[in-house]
Amino acid sequence: MNTTRKHYRYYDTLIDIAFWSFLIQSIIPWLRLLGLTDSQLHGVWSTVSMSLFIGTWLLIEFLILAGFMRDEYAQGLWQRAGAKIVKLLTTALPLIFLAAVIFQDQIVDWLRTQAPDAIPSDVGTPQEAAILAHASGALKVIFYTAVYLPFVFICLYKWQRWRDA
Repeated sequence: MNTTRKHYRYYDTLIDIAFWSFLIQSIIPWLRLLGLTDSQLHGVWSTVSMSLFIGTWLLIEFLILAGFMRDEYAQGLWQRAGAKIVKLLTTALPLIFLAAVIFQDQIVDWLRTQAPDAIPSDVGTPQEAAILAHASGALKVIFYTAVYLPFVFICLYKWQRWRDA
């Protein structure tokens, strides 16, 4: 085997490492989000955990973009996973939008319970506070999409590989 082909052997192994690393690192934050635990990492462990999470995310990004590491079979799996994620996004985003429109009154009522009655003086007028809230919400959506969409992609890649096995 020549040296230009050796990196193909490592692609699926790196996908598996990134998948399990991301999955394990996501357990505690999801349990905390669901209110099942309040455990927090402190000090060095927090730094190590965040470094591992960022490293895993960067590895996933690299694996998605690194076409030179894929052989023909892996490229076919990659393309099928990409087609599935496009279908998923094409279907899910309008459904989420429709749900937001249909349940707008309930969402607004819930948001009113979350917001304080008196707007702090440093925020400004109620309109400025609403703009700030919308911008903050949009940034959260972009952040979580950027973090979890690559993970969904490798899940779909692994699913395609499992189905072919």
